[in-house]
This record gives sequence, structure tokens and C-alpha cells, in this order.
Amino acid sequence: MAGAGGNKKVKVKRFKLEWLDKSIDGNKASLWLKPDVSDSGLALCTVCPAPCSIKINEGWPAVKQHGMSKKHKEHQEKSQTDPNFRQVDNSSPSIVQSIAKLVEQK
Repeated sequence: MAGAGGNKKVKVKRFKLEWLDKSIDGNKASLWLKPDVSDSGLALCTVCPAPCSIKINEGWPAVKQHGMSKKHKEHQEKSQTDPNFRQVDNSSPSIVQSIAKLVEQK
């Protein structure tokens, strides 16, 4: 059923690779956004304290909302200035395999 003005919200079912090419406030999403290997309906933020899952059923707007949040910005700044900051390992085999699987599905 269509909403006001005939616009219908489309639910996103899985992580979209094109999100990694987008930026929020000049910061490339690929620096902190990763697919959740255990749940295709979630994305992970690698700079916010674990576990930080983003429900992606609303698509890019949900990712952007997280990326623009005050807490995320604080953690992102800390990740760039604090030498003791521990970011989630972006190169773990499960994340790399998940991205490879997304590429295959495209």
C-alpha cells in the first residue's frame, strides 16, 4: 500500500556495496561501515564500541543517521586522535568473505 503522495518505502534486505563509496560529512563510509556476517539485515560500525549494529531495513538513510549521530562522531574523532583507540579489525576473514559474497551476488 502506498503512503502519502504514492511513495512506498522499500525495505532493504541486505548490505549494499555502493554504501562503501558514499561519504557522510566528508568521511568515507568504507572507513567504518562493514556488513554483519551473522545477520544480513545489519551493518556494523567499526569505530563505535562493540557491539554496534545498524539496522539497514531503511537503507542508506539508516546508515547515514548513525554516521551523523553525536556519539558516532565522538568515536570517529577519537579513532583518529587517540593512539590507544582499538578499532574493530576490518580485515578479519569473516568480513572479507562477507564482502566477497556480496560482490558475487551483485
